[in-house]
Amino acid sequence: MHCSPSVTAAAQCATQQSGYSNSYRTDITEQLNDFGRIHADAEDSGCAEAAMNALINKVTNTLAQTPTYGKTDPVTGWLKPFDTALMFAAAVRIGANGWAMKGLDYVGSTAVLRGIENRIYNNSGFWDEPCSPERNTCMEEHAGKASAYAWIAAYKYRRGDIDYALTWFRNQAIYHIQTALSPSVVCLHNATEFAADKANLCTGDMTELRNGTAKTLTLNGIGAFESPTYGFGQMTSIAFALQGLDAANSGHSFTADQQDMAQGLFKEMQSHVDTSPHPDVFKSDCRQVTFDSGTGKTGHPRFIRFRISCLDGPS
Repeated sequence: MHCSPSVTAAAQCATQQSGYSNSYRTDITEQLNDFGRIHADAEDSGCAEAAMNALINKVTNTLAQTPTYGKTDPVTGWLKPFDTALMFAAAVRIGANGWAMKGLDYVGSTAVLRGIENRIYNNSGFWDEPCSPERNTCMEEHAGKASAYAWIAAYKYRRGDIDYALTWFRNQAIYHIQTALSPSVVCLHNATEFAADKANLCTGDMTELRNGTAKTLTLNGIGAFESPTYGFGQMTSIAFALQGLDAANSGHSFTADQQDMAQGLFKEMQSHVDTSPHPDVFKSDCRQVTFDSGTGKTGHPRFIRFRISCLDGPS
């Protein structure tokens, strides 16, 4: 028998504090924060009921938005995989804490999590952002998709929904983990080769990464700013995806190349941190790249600024 949370416990639940909203938010950060609050409550047995109610309301209001089937789509659009990962991970934890999990598929005749799952599956996944390793890496997009697919698979597996779609979600999670840690997404920069010929910024390969002649160079945003926190920081999403795959009864083993790439991103992060003060601080030695006149050939890269903050871009 379940009892409603006490007034004191309820006051401590993240979804019952100011700042949370059941409404759909067009601000992607606020929308993500709301699902983060739901996930936090789902982990707390005293707040799991509040999480369940909030999840039903939030997802229902999200599905009520008009689909655009592009970057701004409320379910499959830009950065929406992060919302999806949190909502399905929350559902698994709500079930583990004794509240409805299968009941989150539908409320009456209204689709809730089943509506999200079907929209993603029928759309063949999420919106794909145009990107390239030497202009704007898509590591974030692949890591986010991996965690979303993994936790949808976990939810389906835990509710006993063993079908072709479960296999598809598992396989998609693994594919996006592998892609996030591949040279097609992460720039491997060989400074010697680039100095001799600026036709391509990312000429390194995994052998050169291992022997130290190439390093990862994480570029993010339209301005192509070096952002090591953006690169290595995506390992948290990959770790979240691995948790989801484990909950879906499907593990993943990293290849030697994927392990070396992760270590390369870690070393890039370390190289831009000054450990002499306490606490550590980010250096201001990150780079910005332009592509308009480096060698007199339009579209070729050239470093034009070496002194930008490694914490938050140009200063």
